[in-house]
Amino acid sequence: MEKQESVLADGYSCEVKFIIPPEDYLEKANEELRKIRRKIRIPGFRPGHVPLHLARKLVGEQFLYDTLWKIVENELRETLKDKEGSLAGDPLVREAKISDIRWEKGGPAEIIFLIGTKPEIQLPESLDNPIMLPDVEISDQYVEDFLNRYAYEHGTYEDVDNPEEAQYFILNLLLNDKRVPFVVERNQLTEDLIQKLITQSEQPIEVKLGEDILVDVEQFWNNVLQYVNQYASEDRELRRLINQYEGSTDLNVSLSKMQVFKPMELNLENLKRILIPRYAEKVKDEQDAKQLIKEQLKYDLIHAAYRRALTELLDKLRRELEIPVPEEYLKALAQRKLKESSEGREVTEEEVEVEADRLKDRLITDLLIGALLKKFGIKINSQDVIDALAKHLYYKIGLSEESTDEELEEYKELAFRAIEAGLEREDLWYERVLLDKIVKALLEAGWVERKSVPVEEFIK
Repeated sequence: MEKQESVLADGYSCEVKFIIPPEDYLEKANEELRKIRRKIRIPGFRPGHVPLHLARKLVGEQFLYDTLWKIVENELRETLKDKEGSLAGDPLVREAKISDIRWEKGGPAEIIFLIGTKPEIQLPESLDNPIMLPDVEISDQYVEDFLNRYAYEHGTYEDVDNPEEAQYFILNLLLNDKRVPFVVERNQLTEDLIQKLITQSEQPIEVKLGEDILVDVEQFWNNVLQYVNQYASEDRELRRLINQYEGSTDLNVSLSKMQVFKPMELNLENLKRILIPRYAEKVKDEQDAKQLIKEQLKYDLIHAAYRRALTELLDKLRRELEIPVPEEYLKALAQRKLKESSEGREVTEEEVEVEADRLKDRLITDLLIGALLKKFGIKINSQDVIDALAKHLYYKIGLSEESTDEELEEYKELAFRAIEAGLEREDLWYERVLLDKIVKALLEAGWVERKSVPVEEFIK
């Protein structure tokens, strides 16, 4: 077998060509065929004594192809041994000339692989201007805004009898003998129609979209279709009627009920539901609860601040360092990914460029993260992940103010079971631990500095 290697113009993509003469793949194929011949059964021949030429006919030329690829894969594996740890991804088959593979009078095979390698990145000894790590300050107004949003998101719709109080009207759309309920806000109905609906109660009345009901006709039917898809998707007769009436402006409707929306009351019991158990256990009054919610919101923003600082650092390093990448390899990888997902559609050059840029950006991020880990001697193992999740679970559900070693051991066991059962994703917690360790190392090295930032400015 002949092997040829050539480095491409970008310096980090290379082609590896294998030329396999017939005697090489035939010798290996015959050797493999002799091993399995004892399992071949052909009438008239004793087990294990089937002639090779008959065995070849039985297994066909696919056996040759399989053997050829085993030979090439073994050779490729040996070739890549000295590149272990520096590959930008799996090797790609760029070209395969295997049409002449035959048991009799076969020709040579040529297979070309495209390989991408990663460059070594040299990080600076220090940064002239450290990156800001936001130390987010939670204001009382932010807490109030959060609570108002929470109250609205957890509010309820209540039936009312007084039309003056009603904010929403649930109407029945009559299609032959079918009734389709739909919700209309008060400001989408004329006051005359509201009075008419209330007076005639459940009796159907004729209305006209765009005049009696002040809504967009197309939007109205979209809402009806949305209801049908969500609650009555199996009702074929109803779907047929909807298709029949869709777009019509003349309707028969009746009033089902009137409702008002009430946000959740922010009393002490409901505030406790927002708090994690270890905070809820010790809360005294509503003001105390709001203070603990403020602490809880600050905790939830810590890793968002970490991610922002690390992202800013990576962007800075991208701008200041010239980071070469295997352009040819990434472009070929982009083409393959798009082809696999295009379902037969022709992929454009522009799409390939966009995907290649995305892969390039991801590779550079990985290279920079790897360089930071190497520079600061950061290592992560599976126990680090378990410990981090255990501390998080303790924070969320622990009931005592200070943790003991025995309590933390219990939470480590709980964390392990949560990952094992798929309740928590190990990869996400690995990323979180990675983020924690990198930011702490950057703080010690003076690459990032804490700065107090109002929450309103942070979330812009």
